[in-house]
Amino acid sequence: MGRAAVSESIRRLERELGGPLFDRSTRRVTLTPLGREFRGDALAAYEGVRHAYDRGRAFAKGGIDELIVGYTGDRQSETVDLVTAFHSCGSGTILSLRTMTTQRLMRRLHEGRIHAATSSRRQPMPPLASTVCAVRSM
Repeated sequence: MGRAAVSESIRRLERELGGPLFDRSTRRVTLTPLGREFRGDALAAYEGVRHAYDRGRAFAKGGIDELIVGYTGDRQSETVDLVTAFHSCGSGTILSLRTMTTQRLMRRLHEGRIHAATSSRRQPMPPLASTVCAVRSM
């Protein structure tokens, strides 16, 4: 998309929402409170659509097994270790990673929308079923 088309799309979206998404100055552009709130919801919606396309394509190729792991940004190194261990097993299962807040992790675990999570914040856990598949120290 060209710059003019992007600008027009943003203006149209701002009209539809009823407020500005960006604070614009000659030196920088920042998100407004509306922009930050809309961005979070829009990213979640986009992630859902992208995930649906990925699963659809994989299923069309003969079915899939997928493990969805949520993590908070402060747990990136542990998540990298998890990915490394998972791929070294060569299971053929797709590993999908989702970064989100601890509160959202707990909600999505409880709803069954993710299979596993890692977070450093202590949060009351809803009752969940768990299964240990393999334990491997690195």
